[in-house]
Amino acid sequence: MDLLAENVHLLFSSTVVNSLNKKQIMTILDFLNCNTKLIENTCNLTFRDILDIRKELLKKYAARPENAFSSYQYILSHCAIIQTGIINLDQLLEGGLFTGNIYEICGLPSSGKSLFCLTLMKNLASSIRDGNIHYFDTKHDFQAVKFKQMLKHLDKEVMVEVMNHIFVKRSKTKEELLKHLTELKKEVENGSNIKIIVIDSLPPLYFQSFDHTESNSFLNHMVNILRYLTVKFNIIAIVTNLVTLWNEGDFKNINSMKERIACGSYWYNIPNVRLKFNKEDNKCKITITKSRRIMPEVDNCLVEINHLGFIG
Repeated sequence: MDLLAENVHLLFSSTVVNSLNKKQIMTILDFLNCNTKLIENTCNLTFRDILDIRKELLKKYAARPENAFSSYQYILSHCAIIQTGIINLDQLLEGGLFTGNIYEICGLPSSGKSLFCLTLMKNLASSIRDGNIHYFDTKHDFQAVKFKQMLKHLDKEVMVEVMNHIFVKRSKTKEELLKHLTELKKEVENGSNIKIIVIDSLPPLYFQSFDHTESNSFLNHMVNILRYLTVKFNIIAIVTNLVTLWNEGDFKNINSMKERIACGSYWYNIPNVRLKFNKEDNKCKITITKSRRIMPEVDNCLVEINHLGFIG
């Protein structure tokens, strides 16, 4: 759902929007669900004003019914499989990445998640010349020089073209990421051709607050935007996440350590596909731990890692 802004309604001045945001009323959905009395006390809007605003917002933003057969035909004509360029992984994924899906890349720290994202961007930007890739860096460790080194085997003209198809934004807070995704949504709706969205990584933003309600609200807003973009415009979303280790109480027994996916139980069911990375030396074992499609008989593959990234 869109964030509240001055251009959403004539009565939404900057003062009104800021007052609502201070009460955690940040999106149009928040405004529609919020108690009318709270809004009156927060920004001095009258009861009649609030009703008129809600009526107009519902008319403008509420879901509209679509013909099921038309939607089915649209999906068949627009869905595609995009190869990652990593042969073993493409075979494991039965051809590659499916548009319209959210993929989660998870693993312990330093398991190669960010390097995989760089490899994926390098391979896709080289093969897909008619679409762009947007990379959201929340860890502030993206290095253009390092990425350029991964492209040094390409001709200079091809290297420049590849890098021109990749757009990097640093998101320091939850609000910044939501703002960037909302801006991206408007770009796509205005005709911008975007193929891949990469968020690396989710935990640095999620764990900025110990308020689970606030963190889950952030995840809900982010997922709503990602779902809309991936399904409506056949985009692929890649999100990296951490696997954490928890001791169940027996500190003497190392086998009692249990693995958990970071970002809480709400996030656990969000991705369409979850890939777990286990890195050892110059090799990485990639395992499918979740798939909305039928799980393959062989659920893992082994890939090599070198200075150029992941090699099939």
